[in-house]
Amino acid sequence: MDVGEISVLRLIPRTRGPPRAEPSRTSIHWHGIRQQGSNSEDGVNGLTECPLPPGGSKVYVWQATSYGTSWWHSHASTQYGDGVFGAIVIHGPTSAGYDVDMGPITISEIYRTSGGSGAGALDVIISTQGPLTDVPDKILFNGTNVNAQGGGKRFQMTVELGKRYLMRFINTGVDDFYKVGIDGHMMEVVAIDLTPVKPYTTQYVSLAIGQRFDAIMTANGTVGNYWLRALPMNCASNNYNGKGTQNAIISYKGAAPALPTTAAAPVHDDCLDEPAEKTIPFVGKSVNVSNFDPRHLPVASPFKITSANEGRVFRWSIGETTQNVDLQHPILQRLVQGNTTISPEDNMIGVDEKDTWAFWYIQNNFYEPHPIHMHGNDMRILASGEGQWDEDLSKLQVNNPMRRDTFMLRGGGYAILAFYTDNPGIWLLHCHIGWHVSEGLSTSLYIRKDDIKLDAEVGKSIEDGCTAWNDYLTNPTKFTYQKFGSGV
Repeated sequence: MDVGEISVLRLIPRTRGPPRAEPSRTSIHWHGIRQQGSNSEDGVNGLTECPLPPGGSKVYVWQATSYGTSWWHSHASTQYGDGVFGAIVIHGPTSAGYDVDMGPITISEIYRTSGGSGAGALDVIISTQGPLTDVPDKILFNGTNVNAQGGGKRFQMTVELGKRYLMRFINTGVDDFYKVGIDGHMMEVVAIDLTPVKPYTTQYVSLAIGQRFDAIMTANGTVGNYWLRALPMNCASNNYNGKGTQNAIISYKGAAPALPTTAAAPVHDDCLDEPAEKTIPFVGKSVNVSNFDPRHLPVASPFKITSANEGRVFRWSIGETTQNVDLQHPILQRLVQGNTTISPEDNMIGVDEKDTWAFWYIQNNFYEPHPIHMHGNDMRILASGEGQWDEDLSKLQVNNPMRRDTFMLRGGGYAILAFYTDNPGIWLLHCHIGWHVSEGLSTSLYIRKDDIKLDAEVGKSIEDGCTAWNDYLTNPTKFTYQKFGSGV
C-alpha cells in the first residue's frame, strides 16, 4: 500500500490452539502503525478489544501515516510464534536510490518441543512449570529453511551484477536477537523501523524482535552464491541449539547452482541497538526537555512504577510488577464508558496533559536485555547505557534523536525515552520476547483519557466483540478455554 491509504481487513479466525496451547483466541496488532485517532484498531485483547473466538469476525480499519517496512501479528500471547504474522510494506520515498525492491524478508524461529508442537505449547509449559528448557530447532527466512536432516527448502534470491537491491528485514521471532549480514557484501541502511535515516554502510545490522531494517545491497561481488546470515546473539534468553540452519542464499544471475562456500565476516557478539551516532533520522526533529526535571522524580521502591512532574515522567524498574489484563472487559471500553477504576493488574499509568513532551526513565535491574515496543507512538531515544542514569540532562540527545517503535533495553542498564502526547488512547508498552510479555512484562499507558472518544459504530463493534467472546466462554459445547499468562 501507499502512504496515506486506508487499510480495511476482515479477520475471521478458524482454528483453535494446538494441544496444550492456550490461544483459542486472537487479535491482530499492526506493529508500528500509530493508529492516530483509531485506538480501537490497535488489536490488543484486554486493552482495545475483547479477543476473537474461533469463528468470530472483526473488521480492522486504519490509515498508513508513515512509510517503510513493518508487520502485523497476533497479540494473543505467543500465538504469532506459530505463524500468525505477516509483513506490511508502505511505499514512500527512500533516502538512497535502488534498482529493485526485493520485498520483505521475515526472520523467525520454529519450535518442535517435547511438550507439544510450537511456541504456544511452550508458553503453556513455561507458565505452569517454569523457565524455558526447549529451544528453537531452526531459523526461518520468509517461513522456509532446511532442517538438520536435509528436508525443507532454503530461501533464495537472485541478483544481477551491478544492480542495487532494497531488502526489508523484519525480526518476527519470539526469542532471538540477530546480526544479519551478507557474506562478501556491505549493506547501506536507509530506514530503521518506520523512520528513514541518513544512509550508512555496515557489514551487519542488529535486529531485535519486532525491529525492521531497510538496507540496500549493491551486487558488486564476483558472480557466485553467497550466504545471507542471521546470526543469533547471546542475550541470555536466546536458546538456539544449532540443530538447523540460519542461512539463506543470494545467487548472482549466471552462477552455477551450488551451495555457497563463503565465510562469515567477524561479528561482535552483543545484543545492542545500532550506535546512536549512525542512526540519524533523515528528517530532523528535536525534543523539548524544559519540563523534564529528574530531581522531582521520587526514588522508586524496587520493581515499582512511580511518576512525577505532573504525570509527565515515569520510572519503571522492570521485575516484580506484572500485567494481567481482563479479557472480558478491555480497558478502552471501560474508559469510554466512564469507568476509571484501575485494577492493579491493569498495571496502568497515564498522561493527561495535551500536546506536551512526556518522558520515560526505564531502569532494568535484571541482567537480561529486553526488546521494548511501544504502541501508538514514536519513541525518541534520548539516552541509554549501562548501570544507573546519572541524571545529567546535558548528555541527552535532544537534537534529532533516533525515532523508533522498538528498542533494545540493556541488561542491567537504563533508557531515557520521550514521546509527544498528540495521540489519545490506551497503549501498550512491553517486552517483545514472547515468553516475557506473556508473563506480564508490560504496562498500559493512557494518553489524555478525557479525549479518548469512540463513535457509535466503533463502540458497538467493541461491544459486539465482547458479547461474542463472553458467549464463547459460557457455551459448554465449545472448546474449554483456560487462560495462561497475562493475556496480551
